[in-house]
Amino acid sequence: MTKNYLKKTMKYLTLLFILILIINSAGCSQDTTDLCTHTKEYGEYLVVSAVEQLIDQKKMSFATHDYDKNRIIIKQVLCSPDTTKIFSIIVVYENNAERNPYFSTCILGSRENGDTTWSFTPFNKIMANFDDPISAANEVCGYYYNYFKGDGIIADRYKFEYSPLEKEFWNSLLFQKGIDGSSLYFYQTDFNVFTHKFDIVKPMVTCIMK
Repeated sequence: MTKNYLKKTMKYLTLLFILILIINSAGCSQDTTDLCTHTKEYGEYLVVSAVEQLIDQKKMSFATHDYDKNRIIIKQVLCSPDTTKIFSIIVVYENNAERNPYFSTCILGSRENGDTTWSFTPFNKIMANFDDPISAANEVCGYYYNYFKGDGIIADRYKFEYSPLEKEFWNSLLFQKGIDGSSLYFYQTDFNVFTHKFDIVKPMVTCIMK
């Protein structure tokens, strides 16, 4: 074994180690394995079911492109302590995309206490398209875990005070009812440019707990 070969091998291993560190230190490295009472896998099952419906029904951010239901990646699933709310980051493959086929966004879900029916809809504060799923997911994760807190919408009229990693997040703006007189959670509504209120009901899909 030559010295030149050993040098090349060590260089390769060093670069590989650095790449692993970068991936693990990116936005989606948080451990969420015990955050869902019904297990992380059950939370993922609900989100996958919701995304499949959104694709089938071409709702919201899934309305204008052909997405592959067999290539849905659930990057993160966080559940509220009472298991009535879900925050998730997903990646899905866009068929026939000329470039950057991996699309990532946030999906939010909720149910009433004691109810078995969940309502889901995208929350598209930030979306990402990349050539690979890791980059797409980390772009969205990085925003929600590092920049979402303190950000706002509609000229900062509505401010987000907590990140999804803080327990207060589950009772903060996204999951508040009564904003602008709506009976829905804030994340389930869109801004109406005519009334200047969040009084438009977003398209939603429902999933039944089993």
